[in-house]
Amino acid sequence: MPRKPKTERGKILHSLHEYIKYLQRLKKRSTVNINDICDGAIELFENYKKSISDEITSESDFQREKRLLERQKKYYIEEIRRLEETNMDLIEEHKNVRTELLDEIERITNDKDQQISDLQSKIRNLENINNELRRELEDIEEFIKES
Repeated sequence: MPRKPKTERGKILHSLHEYIKYLQRLKKRSTVNINDICDGAIELFENYKKSISDEITSESDFQREKRLLERQKKYYIEEIRRLEETNMDLIEEHKNVRTELLDEIERITNDKDQQISDLQSKIRNLENINNELRRELEDIEEFIKES
């Protein structure tokens, strides 16, 4: 016993198939006049059956394509989520590296400022010593002139 179709289209196809079989049996037992009618009906039903079958096939193809696209959509959404996460991590890492670089620049700048300040202080001390030595030299030269 063949199983009964569950979908509406499957039921229609099954019914059409049964009608076609009935008309073919009827045609075998009939006279010429009914044969032409049966042939026309069989052809009509077979065309209708093929049309519905093609529609079911295209619907199946559509559903299969839709499922594939849904899977791809989920994959790409997940990929976008991962990329956004990576982007956020990179932004955070960039902020941290920038902060570290700014801190290092600040430290180096402070060190150099301190070195400059120390050198300026040494220069002032040397200038003071130089000025003292000039004064002493002037004093000595004046002393020599006077003597």
